[in-house]
Amino acid sequence: MLAREYCVAAKIKRKPVILSHHMLYGLKAGQEKMSKSDPDSAVFMEDTEEDVRRKIMSAYCPSKKDIEIPIEKLNVDEVDAGKESMHLVQDELKNPCLDYIKNIIFAPPNATFSAGDKSFASFDDIRDAFIAGEVSEIELKEGLIAELNKLLAPVRKHFTEDSHAKHLLEQVREFKRDTSAPKKEIRRLDLVGLQKVSQNSHIVFIPPPTTQPTLQSFMDIISQMEAASSSDSPVVLFLSDWGSIVQNHLLSDTKAINAYYNVFLAALKALGGHLDFTVIKQSEAILLDPSMYWISVINVGRFFGLDDVMGFNMKDSDGVGKVIVSTFLNEHGIIFCILSLLIAHISI
Repeated sequence: MLAREYCVAAKIKRKPVILSHHMLYGLKAGQEKMSKSDPDSAVFMEDTEEDVRRKIMSAYCPSKKDIEIPIEKLNVDEVDAGKESMHLVQDELKNPCLDYIKNIIFAPPNATFSAGDKSFASFDDIRDAFIAGEVSEIELKEGLIAELNKLLAPVRKHFTEDSHAKHLLEQVREFKRDTSAPKKEIRRLDLVGLQKVSQNSHIVFIPPPTTQPTLQSFMDIISQMEAASSSDSPVVLFLSDWGSIVQNHLLSDTKAINAYYNVFLAALKALGGHLDFTVIKQSEAILLDPSMYWISVINVGRFFGLDDVMGFNMKDSDGVGKVIVSTFLNEHGIIFCILSLLIAHISI
């Protein structure tokens, strides 16, 4: 379904085909199918008799075609039930009670349905009688409630008399009663947990590779390292070798990039020999837990739109590398660096 929506947005004419069984309407007005976030949009196997009565008695049940309900007048639960019809048969009423009668009650051969003091041998008969006013909405719903509870009676008996099933049902109901917010575990590449770096380290990024490194660039890094050392924070030098390849520094020549970092580290040791620091190469950090690294990247993509990340008015593919490893300012004024996702629990 997402692929079909994408095809509309991308103006792709040949959409994927969905092969599906019939989808029951949601019990509320405007619901083409049940809503995942609204438990009252459908009858469930574990529902009690009282649940079934409450849901059906409050269900949408028109006897004639209503004016289309504007989507802006539907609440969130109704909207997420889906407005695009998945039904193969034209249905102007879109009455969920009749839908249940047709596809549940009359599903078995030779089934009958009773409403008021009348009995019906086919769905068309009860539908025509309801539309003609020969069967009231209350009578229709009462008949549907009785039939649904009759179908669910063996299920309820099983979950009452079987001790294992009873325990499972109690667990399910306990889960539903638990309204506390679930704990969100942040999944990311954790170099502290992998014991690669110390917690609360100060990370210093080495400048991007160039054929002409300057003395000033060395002194700037030493100045940052000294400031970190004065705060008693462990110093980590971060070599963005993977990012340099992505951004086409030194023509993405890995040998030239590694040579640049070797020269830079040698100069730092010569000029700042009094400093204690740990060196982390980005490519090695990624390979410590590549799956978690890509989860971090995916999470960034989910949270930030491409327009937010780019920030350079880049419209062509040449800017992609900058997007991947760029530092950018988001709408809340907080500076982020995608590369910093590699270092969990480390202050920058």
